[in-house]
Amino acid sequence: MDYQTYYQQFQEEKRFLSQALSIEHWMTMQIIMELPLKKGMKILEVGAGCGAYSTTLAKLGYEVVAIEPVRRNVKVLKEQARDLPITVIHADHQALQHFEDGQFDVVLCLGPMYHLHEQSQQELCLKEAWRVCRCALLCAFVNEEAVFVSEALYQANQSMLLSEDYERENMQIKDGVFVFFDPSEITALYRRLGISNDHLYAVDPFSEVKYDVINAFTDAQLDEWKRYIWKHRENPHYYGASNHLLMMSLK
Repeated sequence: MDYQTYYQQFQEEKRFLSQALSIEHWMTMQIIMELPLKKGMKILEVGAGCGAYSTTLAKLGYEVVAIEPVRRNVKVLKEQARDLPITVIHADHQALQHFEDGQFDVVLCLGPMYHLHEQSQQELCLKEAWRVCRCALLCAFVNEEAVFVSEALYQANQSMLLSEDYERENMQIKDGVFVFFDPSEITALYRRLGISNDHLYAVDPFSEVKYDVINAFTDAQLDEWKRYIWKHRENPHYYGASNHLLMMSLK
């Protein structure tokens, strides 16, 4: 199954509705808001999905351009973006070539690296995103180690351990709809391209492997859990527990 078919079936707009999975959105927004942003600044989101980040940022007063390749997601995104300062473009990462150097203050690449299998396309996406940003590039990756643990321990009758999606000889998950990275591969990719790798964040530690527990937290428990994982967002010990990793590059 390719990602276009996957997202025709998966309701992306509901991804952050649970208490556990909403932590990724909360953490990512906290990281973005630490940047020295001013209202009216231009933000580009590549692979905007159904607009979870683009709409939030537009409501805060930023001028947003949202690029999304999946037709279904674009339809939802346009509905969500109504009356907001968002320009929606139905295209993939290759549309980056049409923008000028440093055209955007911040570039968010929170989806493309999940699905780009070819190294040449991964490099093209990152190089172009880096070229068109003036201040900061934030790029998300799916973490091979954490996904394996969450899928292996999900339920015994649905465990990945003996499935065809897992290479037992190498003890690695096979790339499919999603492309997996480990932290060392991310760092090596950035170094190879000459892009700064200033901060690597664990944005959803334990959110999937302890999904039911976090969903059952009281508001007070959730607040304290967020406070704890925020403190450890750059602690390498937590990278392996986070299904999603976020790299920030600063100019």
